[in-house]
Amino acid sequence: MASRPLAIDPELIVTRRATPPISKPRAARASPSRARSARAGAHRETGEPRAFRGKHLKPREGRAAPPSPPQMMLCIIAAAALAARGAGEIVIEDFAGPVDAFFLDDGTAAGLPSSGNSALEKVDDGLRLNYDVARNGPFGAALMGKIWDGYRDLSNASSIRLTYRVEAASSLPGHATLGVVLLDGRACGLAPHCSAGIGLALTDYLASGNVVLDKLGGWRTLEIDLCGEANPYAPFFGLDREGRSLDPATVQGWRLGIVVDSLAGMGNPATGSIVFGELAAVGAGPAKPPPCAPPPRAGARELVDVRVNKASAMKVFELGLRHCAEHCANDGACAYFSTDPRRNPPVGAYPSCYLFAELHADDVTFAAPGAPDGVRTWWYEDAREALCDACACDAATRRADCTRADLATAPRPSAGFDPLSIDLSGNERLVVLGALSDFPSLERVTLPHALTLSSSAATACS
Repeated sequence: MASRPLAIDPELIVTRRATPPISKPRAARASPSRARSARAGAHRETGEPRAFRGKHLKPREGRAAPPSPPQMMLCIIAAAALAARGAGEIVIEDFAGPVDAFFLDDGTAAGLPSSGNSALEKVDDGLRLNYDVARNGPFGAALMGKIWDGYRDLSNASSIRLTYRVEAASSLPGHATLGVVLLDGRACGLAPHCSAGIGLALTDYLASGNVVLDKLGGWRTLEIDLCGEANPYAPFFGLDREGRSLDPATVQGWRLGIVVDSLAGMGNPATGSIVFGELAAVGAGPAKPPPCAPPPRAGARELVDVRVNKASAMKVFELGLRHCAEHCANDGACAYFSTDPRRNPPVGAYPSCYLFAELHADDVTFAAPGAPDGVRTWWYEDAREALCDACACDAATRRADCTRADLATAPRPSAGFDPLSIDLSGNERLVVLGALSDFPSLERVTLPHALTLSSSAATACS
C-alpha cells in the first residue's frame, strides 16, 4: 500500500522578548513587556519595578562623596533607560500630544459610509480611542494616525512595537480587531498632496487580525516584523496593486485602526475603548528585505486541494492571514482553518482567515491540484483526539473500533498502538479524512458514508 504524507510547514513561532518602552515623565504607569508564546502569540504583563533602597554611605577622606539616594535613583533610572532603549530604537509616537495632533476617520475620507461615532480622549498615560464601529458598507473601521511632511528612516530596526491596553472590551466578542498601518511615501515623492488628509496618496502596509479586542487587562505589547510586500501572508501586507515592497527608509506616517469583520452583520456596532502607550521601531536592524518570512503554522497540517464553504465559518479575521494558525490554537472549538488571499474591495471581499469547529458534507469540495486561487485549508493537530482515547483499541487484533464515536476530525495515532484496521462508520460529523500515512501498518479502513477523501488520502488508499 503506497502512502504519501501531507505537507507540514515546520515553521515555529519563536519566543522573543522586547524591552519595555521608555516614556517621558508622566503619571505612573505599569511597565509593559512582551513574551509571545511559542504556540499562540500570547501577551504577558509586568508590574511596576520594585523601589530602589539606597544606603547613606560615609565618604572616606580624600574621596568624593557618593551620590545621595535620590541622585543614585536617577542614575539607575537613566542607565536602565539607556540600556532598554537599545540600538536602533526609534519612538515613532509617544501619544503625549493633544488630541487634535492626530486624525480620526470613520471611513468617509475614503468615500465609504460612516462606521459610527468614535472619539479620541487624552489620558494620563497615553491616548484613548473610544470606538463605535459598524460595518455599514464594504468595510467598517475607525482609523486614527498621523502624517509627516518628510520621511522617517526606520531601516535600522527589525520590528514595530505597539504598547496598548484594553479598557473596555468589544461589545461584539470575536468581531473587533486591531490593525497597524505603516504609510510609505516613496512612490508619492514628497509632493505637497502626499501629507494631506489621512494619507490616501501614500502606500498602505497593513498588519491586522493579530489582536482581538476581547480581553481587559494591563499594558500589552504587540511586536510585528518590519517587512512588507504585496503578499497577504506578509507581516505588513501592501494594499496597492503595483506589487511594491515596503521601504523602511521612506515611512511618512502611520495609522491604528479598529476593524469589524463581516460576520458581525451590517449595521451592528462594536463599541469599546483602547489606550495606546507607544509606537516604536525596535530591534537590531537592518530591516529584513522581502521576501518576508513565511507565517508560523506550528501544529497545523494542510488538507491538500480541499476547499470549504466560508459561510459555515464560526469566525473570520479579515486581512489576518498570517495569524490564522494562532487564532485556531487560541480558540478551544477550532478544528479546521482556511485562508483565502483573494480580494475584491468594492464588494467587501478581503484576504481572510476562516475558523471552523466542524465541517459538513456539503461544505467540502475539491480544487484541481495546484489551483491558482491560492485558497488553502488545514486541520489543527491538537483538535484531533488520540485514536485509543476516542475509540476502542484491541491490542490482540490491532483493530480500532470507532463506530459512533462522534468524531469531527480524524483521530491521531496513540503511542504504542499500530492498527491494522480502523472502523470509522457511524461518525456522520467526520467528512474529511487527511493522509492515512499516520498509520503505517493500516490495511483496512471502514468509512462513514458522508466522508470525503483528500487527494493525499486517496493516494494512501491506492
